[in-house]
Amino acid sequence: MHNKLIKFIFTPMVGLFLFICPHIVGAKSITIGAKDFTEQHILAEIASQLLKKNGFTTTIRANIPTTLLRQALENGEVDMYFEYNGTAYTVFYKQSDTKIMSDPAACYKWVSTNDSEKGLVWLSPFKFNNTYSIMLRQNYAKKHKLKTISDFAQHIEDMTTSVGFGMNAEFYARPDGFRPLAKAYNFSRKLKIEKMDTGIIYKALKDKQIEAGLGYTTDGRIYSWGFVNLEDNLNYFPVYNPSAVIRKEKLTSHPEIEEALKVMSEKLTNEDMKKLNAKVDIENIDVNIVARDWITKHTQ
Repeated sequence: MHNKLIKFIFTPMVGLFLFICPHIVGAKSITIGAKDFTEQHILAEIASQLLKKNGFTTTIRANIPTTLLRQALENGEVDMYFEYNGTAYTVFYKQSDTKIMSDPAACYKWVSTNDSEKGLVWLSPFKFNNTYSIMLRQNYAKKHKLKTISDFAQHIEDMTTSVGFGMNAEFYARPDGFRPLAKAYNFSRKLKIEKMDTGIIYKALKDKQIEAGLGYTTDGRIYSWGFVNLEDNLNYFPVYNPSAVIRKEKLTSHPEIEEALKVMSEKLTNEDMKKLNAKVDIENIDVNIVARDWITKHTQ
């Protein structure tokens, strides 16, 4: 396979063969994959700019669905991308131990250990957790003193009228979705389920068509539209902390990659990601600028 990457060029003027191998010419190069949503584009761009500062030539291949991106990493079509521990645990390895999937350290250890056998290295996990969330409008949560999902469950029980809760049809039907969530938190029948597309949930909540909605903890609209995420005090939802996952052979050749990306795992928080996602999705600021500004702020 490597032989296909080697070229010999004859130069009549000097009577020499020039040996050209892409693994030597421009050897500090890396291909970064990204899934098909804003957060992934931001992470890939931050990584790309950090690595460029360290002398790498970078290529980003974006908008690849999760399972195809995983295959691309395993096949060497991309060198690294950012994966979530909960996704690897539940989707790639089809595991369902709730004690592991709700524990960031345990989940990271499980997936990183099993992926190491496939030649894939998980770098340090990030601080932020892009998992499911039950969202409320800030003023509604403050008025009724709601901070946790258990608070919300008791609030539903105390209400004399039904409470509208928007969620997508997939989460409602999943065996690990709404029904076991309702059982875990003992939701009252007064909870009125409104099935709608994920994107519509945010607008319906903003427009007071519903009182609660299922969202994602780092979505920019939570920050921009004045919502709050209720604390999952029973740890029902799986954890989704991202890490850079890189092919071992690439990291062995260039161990400096780990140090170059270290600032991401150390500094990126849920609040950061909500703000960064909002800048792209709500304010329509270019991903390159958003990434550059974050790097400037955290590497000076």
